[in-house]
Amino acid sequence: MSEFDQKTPEEQQAIIEAQEKGLSPTEQIELLRGLRVRKDAVDRTKLSRRRKRYLEKTEGESAAGRGIFGEESIEPEPSRIQTSSEKVQRKGGSIIVMGRDRPGSRKSGYGGMGDTQCAAIDLSVGPQGSEVSEEDPKTGEKIMVDPDFTKDAARIYMSQKTDIDHNFNLCEGSVGCPPAKSAVGIKADGVRMIGREGIKLVTSTDNRNSQGVLVDVPAGIDLIAGNDDRDLQPLVKGKSLTTALAELSDVVNSLNGILTGFLNEQMEFNQHVMMHTHNSPFFGAPTLPSVPLVAPSMKAMSRNLMTHLRDCAANKATLKNWSTNYCSPAGKKYICSRSNNTN
Repeated sequence: MSEFDQKTPEEQQAIIEAQEKGLSPTEQIELLRGLRVRKDAVDRTKLSRRRKRYLEKTEGESAAGRGIFGEESIEPEPSRIQTSSEKVQRKGGSIIVMGRDRPGSRKSGYGGMGDTQCAAIDLSVGPQGSEVSEEDPKTGEKIMVDPDFTKDAARIYMSQKTDIDHNFNLCEGSVGCPPAKSAVGIKADGVRMIGREGIKLVTSTDNRNSQGVLVDVPAGIDLIAGNDDRDLQPLVKGKSLTTALAELSDVVNSLNGILTGFLNEQMEFNQHVMMHTHNSPFFGAPTLPSVPLVAPSMKAMSRNLMTHLRDCAANKATLKNWSTNYCSPAGKKYICSRSNNTN
């Protein structure tokens, strides 16, 4: 099945119309994203029958339970399966749990295995995400759910001991997926970190980790798009790159000088060849210059002077402008970031 066939009929129609309008692939992707975020602003279809009846009964008579002006909103709220070690604070779809490491069912995580020193705080909103429901539509039974690091709408998870990469199903990258370590995981459709006076991502600040193990090799930072580390590559250091490019520019500039010198020597040689004579058998009198060589030599000298040497001078100026524009902090297109740094 092709990628097009896997789209919904609505998406397929949108792609066809976009192609007819001549939209670029990037614009088509943005169009599809717009289709996929369409969701009713108010969705109470998965409420329990009892709460549905209440809203139907009060329709047009009261705004209670409808969330207007920030008041209480009756929404699907599946019940959370709780353990005796957990203290849960809940308001609607907002849940704060203080307990032990538990990324899923009661038997999951180090809390499920009975480990000690695995305290955890789980802050989440939107349990079950878009699949939220209060009761089974067939049996009417109340739905009970575990924490779900895939479906829940957004989460900040903090644990004294956990397998954070496994919990969030992350690829290894160069940092790897270290087990049984303290960790903080943040997940949502969009995550933003804002610092009024700067943001630092710093690793390896202490000699030992939370488990008391010696940290003797500084850890790095992986930036991975799409949770795919198959083509993960090292970042380029800006100042080192500008130095390398500046040195390369000097090498090219030297080659330019070598070529200019060669052209000048060649023109002088061509002139001697063009005007050279031989001693004739008639009393050693010099002959006339070689007629067949005069025209080609004049043409070559003219081309060297008017074209090649001029091009060398233009290339030299272009190279200087390129070096200033990209490799100098004063350049408009300086390749180093003026705000962000890495080691």
